[in-house]
Amino acid sequence: MKQALKISAAFVLIFAMLTGCAAKDQQSTSAPSANTENKAEKPKEDTKKSEPKQAPQPDWETQVYEDDYLRYEIPANWVKNESYSNNQMRLSFFTEKEAKTETPSNVNIQVLHLNNSNGIDYADPQVQKEFHEFLLSPDGLPQKEAQNGVYAVEQINDIWVYSLSFPRDAGNGTIVQQTVYFPMGLDHSIVIWATDFKDNCTPTVTEIAKHICATLQLKA
Repeated sequence: MKQALKISAAFVLIFAMLTGCAAKDQQSTSAPSANTENKAEKPKEDTKKSEPKQAPQPDWETQVYEDDYLRYEIPANWVKNESYSNNQMRLSFFTEKEAKTETPSNVNIQVLHLNNSNGIDYADPQVQKEFHEFLLSPDGLPQKEAQNGVYAVEQINDIWVYSLSFPRDAGNGTIVQQTVYFPMGLDHSIVIWATDFKDNCTPTVTEIAKHICATLQLKA
């Protein structure tokens, strides 16, 4: 089971956007080092099952975004930043249309593997636990801050979504909150990064990421 999870989870390593548009050189695009430090204390975890439910409709206006692989909704006042998106990597990078700072909060979604169906039961608490362990392993997330992050599991419109949230140092004394979301059990491996630069963006990056999960459709 752990080997199957490792294969299905390996997509997390490819892209982890930290900063906003003005500091592209600080993004991480490489796999983590084998020397990743062990966690100093046990990270917080919340893997209790939630009851299946339909996600509520947002109180903000939406628009449909689609590419060759996916269709989902984003806020009407957010746009795709072509400079930081990458069609070859199947990466779409979104920021507020009228960004308040040079390093705005952002949400990006990436398809990293196609036709990845593996028959794993992502509602199984043991599977959820093993995925968390993978994220904290040397083969998982490269960010040291992730070791003490808050892990959560929820069901959004029949899709199990695993997430890990943690603060990160963006340099110059700036601490951002970053959350990575994994919509599980789909035919494509997908990762969503939501980075909050505390610029009071609307909607919040958490709301946007969860609404993407709620409206996510795979195109044939």
